[in-house]
Amino acid sequence: TTPLVILLVSRADQLAWRQTYTEPDVSSEFLQRYGWSELIGLRGPVASERLAAGFLLLGPHTEYPRHRHAAAEIYLPLAGTALWQRGDAAWRRRAPGRPIHHPPWMPHAMRTEVQPLLALYLWRGGDLAQRSRFD
Repeated sequence: TTPLVILLVSRADQLAWRQTYTEPDVSSEFLQRYGWSELIGLRGPVASERLAAGFLLLGPHTEYPRHRHAAAEIYLPLAGTALWQRGDAAWRRRAPGRPIHHPPWMPHAMRTEVQPLLALYLWRGGDLAQRSRFD
């Protein structure tokens, strides 16, 4: 994943970075360490109503709270080893290059430690504009 990460870092200022949440949904610390940029989907330069794809960035020492959504989701971590939780399972450390699948409405969460997390995401099905529901 290193060549893709290097390319993204060199072009990060050319991507449209967004945030789904605001305070009081999440803390101001979370908002300072969270963002995503969509390439394909309702908000990306390549329009699609059936698929969304882009990049998620979580800064160090950040927990993306347990949430769920109608879309099926696949994450491919590109940089940064992070902890992931699916359903009621224990947190698992996942290194870059190993995909993670969340079926529709499966609760899940992510937590970074010292390293930030950069991941490719794919959403399919459901309402792509729907905000996640926190548990």
